[in-house]
Amino acid sequence: MTDLTSGEFGEPGDVLVLWEISRLARETGKGVAIIDLSETGGYLIHLTSQGGDLGRTYDPPELERPGRADLGDQ
Repeated sequence: MTDLTSGEFGEPGDVLVLWEISRLARETGKGVAIIDLSETGGYLIHLTSQGGDLGRTYDPPELERPGRADLGDQ
């Protein structure tokens, strides 16, 4: 999270790779914060367990947050 807040993660368009969204953080609030920081920084999030063998890359506004559809339904 420190790299996302400091800008050290990378350039807009760089990709944070995860196995699945539940591995983003142990606490829901921190996971949502990471998604928000990714959105602010222009980073993408790739989930290897979504979308078949190659996974699926999401622009953070597409990712699940409270009140949004489950990723498994997309």
